[in-house]
Amino acid sequence: MLLNLFTRKHIAKMTDLELIVEITSGKSKLAMGELYKRYAHLMFGLGLKYLKNKMEAEDVVMQLFEKLEGKIVKNESGENKIKNVKNWLYTVTKNECLMKLRKTKMLTSDIESALLFKADDSQNNLTEMQLKDVQLDVLEKAILKLKDVQQICIELF
Repeated sequence: MLLNLFTRKHIAKMTDLELIVEITSGKSKLAMGELYKRYAHLMFGLGLKYLKNKMEAEDVVMQLFEKLEGKIVKNESGENKIKNVKNWLYTVTKNECLMKLRKTKMLTSDIESALLFKADDSQNNLTEMQLKDVQLDVLEKAILKLKDVQQICIELF
């Protein structure tokens, strides 16, 4: 019990980079808890900024902290070691939010496109096509009134 209290105070005094070293060595789960205490509120604020939804922002932060240890170990073993934990967490959180937005946008766009195909707009499409045909005829007549060089230029374009 006394050792646990000493360890918590010791962890709280560590720098961010020392916490990263603790996490990569696999020695201390308390280091992850300390990172959470230091940065969860900032990550939540960033998630709220991007997602505009409190529950989704909380979910992203929780999911991110579940994966964070693996991401830290992977990043530290590669060439791009973490130099500034706050900036790195900002980037990781932003990317996670953008990926979530992309996923939801893809799902909504699939639903919207399915609804477009289901809707019966055949009459509207017919009038639009007739209007385009008339506009193209007017455009072709206007092109014929241009000088030869201008006609060639437009046709090549």
